[in-house]
Amino acid sequence: MDDGESTLGLDPERVHLRKYSPSWPTLFLREREQISHVLELGETHIEHIGSTALPGAIAKPIIDILIGIPDNERIGEVSERLETLGYLAKGEQTPGRYFFLRGVPNTTHHLHVVKFGCDEWRECLSFRDALLADSRLLQDYCQLKRELAHQFATERERYTSQKGPFIDSVLLRIKGDKMPPEEKD
Repeated sequence: MDDGESTLGLDPERVHLRKYSPSWPTLFLREREQISHVLELGETHIEHIGSTALPGAIAKPIIDILIGIPDNERIGEVSERLETLGYLAKGEQTPGRYFFLRGVPNTTHHLHVVKFGCDEWRECLSFRDALLADSRLLQDYCQLKRELAHQFATERERYTSQKGPFIDSVLLRIKGDKMPPEEKD
């Protein structure tokens, strides 16, 4: 019986998008359970992010997971524990955001570990939630991804970086919507 695992995995240099698979949320929940079990850090928060968390989206077949930990001073301990699940630490992706991946030769999971409640945490969840709430925005994002996947099929880093302006514009709009009217000008 196929448990959905066959819907995951991608060469780290390639960009290949697949239509949404209903198995992805279940695969996330299974992974969250395993991560929670090995981390045992008390206040640890684990969220499904990325396009595999968006019903109806096209996505690289890689489960993206955001982990919020009490403080980044424990990243060494977190790294050691995640290694027991087969994760490979890739270092600090951006200041305060630590990146891990699993799956060789084809990557199946990406972990982004940050301090719970920090700007990175809020922005990742705000972007995901905005796409979940607005089907037109989700369609626009998927169209951009199609174009970029065609343009950068063998350049994953460029594919990812070229999505930045779209993501930034959505986050700016979210921040603007939360500002009091007198501060929007």
